[in-house]
Amino acid sequence: SNARSNTSLRPANKFIPLKQIPRNGTLAVTAPASPVESDDLERGVRYLEKNGYRVKVGTSCYHKEYYLAGSDELRAKELIRFFADSSVDAIICARGGHGSMRLLNRLDYTLIRRGRKPFIGFSDITALQWAIYAKAGLPTISGGMVATDMARQPVAPAFEETFWKFIQTGRADYRLDHQQEREMSLSGICMAGTASMAAKLMGTPYMPDLKHKLL
Repeated sequence: SNARSNTSLRPANKFIPLKQIPRNGTLAVTAPASPVESDDLERGVRYLEKNGYRVKVGTSCYHKEYYLAGSDELRAKELIRFFADSSVDAIICARGGHGSMRLLNRLDYTLIRRGRKPFIGFSDITALQWAIYAKAGLPTISGGMVATDMARQPVAPAFEETFWKFIQTGRADYRLDHQQEREMSLSGICMAGTASMAAKLMGTPYMPDLKHKLL
């Protein structure tokens, strides 16, 4: 029989809870990284609206400057503006790609912490998410994006089930198939993200303390 061990990982810093997204709330869409395809953006916005949300689309979603969705200044100011906008309940990135790391020294982390708004994305967005946790102590959500997951036809059922359950309840259950010699129960703050982006933060002020974290 399997031996069971329980290990409690105590967070090194306090957990700052995010504000809940109202079911008919307003979602802001921004592009902190690479340019967005207009057709994908339109499908993703329609998907959010179909789910009952009001949507504000940032100008970065319509800009292209080489491999970026507009200048660093434009993307950073838009992100901060959405965090400061009291009418916005959450911020969802349009897509990943490249360029999020260029914004890290342009953000007001005190303002971001004060807003406590869910910030959703993954891939290249990991740089922003881990920096926000390191500098503001605020968790973010590693989840689907507007011009990728939400633009697919049809939208993947597995994504819909886990994403919306987590957004609406704050809970999600995942089954990871693997082999193990013994059972182990762990608890702690989950640092989700793309490992290659997280590695590039090493040695910078934007790298969180990973002690007592689940990667």
